[in-house]
Amino acid sequence: TLETKPGETGEYKMTYKPVLMTQAGSPDQGKAFFPLPDGTGLLYHLEGTADAPAPEGTVTATVPAKTKHAIVLKLNNWLPTTQRFDVTVTRDSEDETVTLKGHDFVDVPGMQEYGYTLTFLSHKETTCNAQVTFTNPKSGEYIKYAVQARATAPQVASHIDLSAAVRQLVTHTLDLDNPLSLPVSLELKCDLPEVTVPPALHLGAGAAATVPIAWRPLVKGERSATLTVSAPELGATTHSLRLRASDAADMRTLQFRAGLGAAQTQTFRFSNFLRGNGTAPIVYKASVRSGPDFEVEVKDVQAPPADGTQGTDVSVDVKFEPSRVGEVRDTLTISHPEGGEYVCDLVGTGSLPGRAGPIVIRSGQTVQVPFKNVLASNAEFVFTCSPATMFTVAKAKETVPPKKGINIGVAFKPTPDIARDPKDKNPPPPGSDSVRGQLTVVANAPESATGSDTPLRWVFYLRGDQ
Repeated sequence: TLETKPGETGEYKMTYKPVLMTQAGSPDQGKAFFPLPDGTGLLYHLEGTADAPAPEGTVTATVPAKTKHAIVLKLNNWLPTTQRFDVTVTRDSEDETVTLKGHDFVDVPGMQEYGYTLTFLSHKETTCNAQVTFTNPKSGEYIKYAVQARATAPQVASHIDLSAAVRQLVTHTLDLDNPLSLPVSLELKCDLPEVTVPPALHLGAGAAATVPIAWRPLVKGERSATLTVSAPELGATTHSLRLRASDAADMRTLQFRAGLGAAQTQTFRFSNFLRGNGTAPIVYKASVRSGPDFEVEVKDVQAPPADGTQGTDVSVDVKFEPSRVGEVRDTLTISHPEGGEYVCDLVGTGSLPGRAGPIVIRSGQTVQVPFKNVLASNAEFVFTCSPATMFTVAKAKETVPPKKGINIGVAFKPTPDIARDPKDKNPPPPGSDSVRGQLTVVANAPESATGSDTPLRWVFYLRGDQ
């Protein structure tokens, strides 16, 4: 209804809301009739032209690379009957590493809204721009969306747990595949040198393979690392490594046995697994815990760099020189801040002094017999010779500091009538000009210092030649 006062002009609003596009030269037509109070009326002819519909809008999505994401586009059917729409996805540029697709058609019930799902997947960081058109093939009517999908850095592909004792090798198998229809070359890198992987892997179109991840921990503790697998076509994929190293299980023992005044040397061998930089040797520190019976002859041990997971052989000489009778224990430690620690139990047994000689002395001469106080404390030593009538010492006793050596002067002066020792079980043959004797060194030290309940005696056989 439209009411106007006399002499005034009124306006009547009419809305044109087409549901179909008009064809060129065939506009929509209609009529509007307004009856007047005097019995006449006004008749208007109406024409409307429906152009192509405007895009419904732009839908954006941001998702990590290598992750599938559903983009939902809303479709409204403006007709009372079901419409079937053919779906066309047109991308600004084609890229095989990017997937943006959905069903080829969709049916929308009359006067209903429907959510059409478009799947987006990119194997690398990129931006995909596309036009998605829903077209009714019978009427030519369509709905259009602009889609902008962006792939950011991918999430961690997997979490891998590895546990091993120090210096024990543990491996894990990682599955890799090439989803593309063209071959790719993968590069593998780990930010922790202890973890080794093949540096490269070539995969054919649609192929799959497994690669070993090897870890040999050198130091006890927990740490983490990142493995990156990358290719120009597929971007980068990261895998998180959680590593746990327990105490070494390769504890060893070296057994020694030597008499007081003597020494024994044995070799401790270990493997260096540090790769280092270039060909420069890696230096380990070697030491014994307490001493003084054990000693490493080289404290800075040089080791060749390792190659891959295979170690290089290294050796360290350990010397045992007992300071008392009985068993003594110590610990050998070889360490490097990055190469880890090698520990070996040292067990030595000291026995009573052995016998040495014969020491040859010519008539009328004096020789110096080297002697060392192997005890761990100062001790007084008494020197005697027999037969005393021909062999004599320069001094009868001397106090010697621990682990220090002295020379004992022994002289030989035969008597005109050489008397043979009746206790000698192997006397010189008749007519021989040699005289046999012995030098005896006795330690005046308590049992607490020597480990023996009887006085320690060192015997040096002497042979005097006229």
